[in-house]
Amino acid sequence: MIKTARGSKASFERYDKRKSSLGGFTVIETLISILLLAITLAGGLSIYFNADRIVTLVGHKKIAVEIANSRMEELRRLDYGVFKSTYTLADPTVAQVFPDPNISPDPPLTVGDIAATRAITVEYVPHVDPPDYMEVRVKVSWTEANQTQLKEFEITSFIAP
Repeated sequence: MIKTARGSKASFERYDKRKSSLGGFTVIETLISILLLAITLAGGLSIYFNADRIVTLVGHKKIAVEIANSRMEELRRLDYGVFKSTYTLADPTVAQVFPDPNISPDPPLTVGDIAATRAITVEYVPHVDPPDYMEVRVKVSWTEANQTQLKEFEITSFIAP
């Protein structure tokens, strides 16, 4: 057996085998783990940004609901005579859309930080005698940022003498 400064050749070979079995990760293992981490992070970020978009959309819809409800409550509180004189229908058989008289064109109505419109639709309820029952709809419309599709919320109520 050949002797070395630190021991025999056999002990050196045992030490060398132990060192390789206790060694770190290979380059392939490291690259695969980095790839798996990147895929996981990409999925997590996608979920985060989608959730953020949905929360914003739900927040805007909530504001639209509040705007429509508050206007509908104002209309319900009006005396029927005042309501009928304000929203006179030229043809009782056709629904008529009225611009909201309480909204000035400047500044615009906003849903969150987005410009919106609000319209009131009034029509007589058919087949009712006397024909003074009216169906009233308040619609709030807006377009989300970076989207072209119009979002709408509409509520309906009936007003009678």
